[in-house]
Amino acid sequence: MKIAALDLPLAAGVRAGIHRRSYLQAQSLAGIDMALWDPAAIFPELQRRSERVSPRVLGVRAGEDLLALARHWRREFGALMQRGGIVVAMLPPPSGFHVHTLQEVMRYEPLEPLSLLLPRPLRYTGATAVPGTAQAAGEPFRSLFERSLALLQPQARLEDFPGTAILHDAAGAPLACYISLPPGGMLLLPRLRPEALADPALSDVFIDALRHCALRLGHAGGGDIAAWADACLNSQERELLVRERELRSRIQHAQTQLDSTLRAIDRLRADKRLVAGEGAGLEFALAELLRRKGAFVQQDWLEQSLLVAELRSGFLVAATRGPDDTADSAYFKQLEQARARISDYYGKPAQILLVDASQNRLPLQARTVTSPVQAAAEAHGALCLQGAHMYGWLLMEEPDADGLLEHVRNDGTALRQRLWRSATQALQPAATTFKETKET
Repeated sequence: MKIAALDLPLAAGVRAGIHRRSYLQAQSLAGIDMALWDPAAIFPELQRRSERVSPRVLGVRAGEDLLALARHWRREFGALMQRGGIVVAMLPPPSGFHVHTLQEVMRYEPLEPLSLLLPRPLRYTGATAVPGTAQAAGEPFRSLFERSLALLQPQARLEDFPGTAILHDAAGAPLACYISLPPGGMLLLPRLRPEALADPALSDVFIDALRHCALRLGHAGGGDIAAWADACLNSQERELLVRERELRSRIQHAQTQLDSTLRAIDRLRADKRLVAGEGAGLEFALAELLRRKGAFVQQDWLEQSLLVAELRSGFLVAATRGPDDTADSAYFKQLEQARARISDYYGKPAQILLVDASQNRLPLQARTVTSPVQAAAEAHGALCLQGAHMYGWLLMEEPDADGLLEHVRNDGTALRQRLWRSATQALQPAATTFKETKET
């Protein structure tokens, strides 16, 4: 039986014959009889690709890639079961991740590739299981759990599923189930304990228990062979295996380069939210900019739309104004109250910086260098820069956040012109850029 492990770092011995796969790479399960999948294993990588923390929202490109991978693995899992194979998935805790769609930001469901293959979607909760377990089914599941139960670590409980519960906690909540999808099947189990992943002997126990269970359920795929035969290779098999390793190595290298390139593109596109974004995306880009410029940044604990940046000279309270936002006396009064509160709390001076993004929907050539609300902001003691100014600052090595405030106070007009030139030089229309490059 050929077994593939998706993001499951089993320390299994040679006898187990595990084929490694990664969910974040669109790989094939052709020739595989059993797929072991731990959906929660990619959560740390998704955290790294998130553009927001509360809630955790993936970047647009990262979300699109994740949904495309879900469609790919749905096809692979479906084809595997159509061949008579079995998919074994570890029930993950709730992810808390969200992705962008055309209409809204929606919650990402880690088990989506499997749910859409079922008569009705899976529903589960991440509530901690009550200590103690009770098996709810006979063979071959009894033998499976007799050998592997101590290796499992429940992190979720099933609520709705189109199958048979095969394991409960002490309170009677289902922890595992088997779903028959002739000619194949699906087995949902608790996640493995870290020690079971790290110990080759324990990994082999788990793999052997699963293999015997799958065979007794009739999911032999193309038919199982004795373990000793896998170690006996003729010249043609050896040649093909070498070729397979070479091709997989090339694919992995190309995928690594592609992932790196896409991350760089995502980063550059995300930076443009300063000059062409609004709302939460603009706030996130502004926070990232201030961090790059050496400030410690956090959300205000009362006004979530405000960013509080700790500088050497005190605190910067950054606010953003979109095209549809008002900037009247009442608005500036609220900002001043927030500034005074933050200054009083930390016992240090605080300065308001209003980032005016009211022109962010317009191309640069249609904008005015001076913000429409600059005079009103300065009259209320606030500093004011446009989104384009912030983007221009991002592209410059100097000044840092403290230096920027000093320049705005002492020579704001010259600084704004310098920041504007930095932004406009970087944001030339594509056709113009290509033409100039060709002439050069």
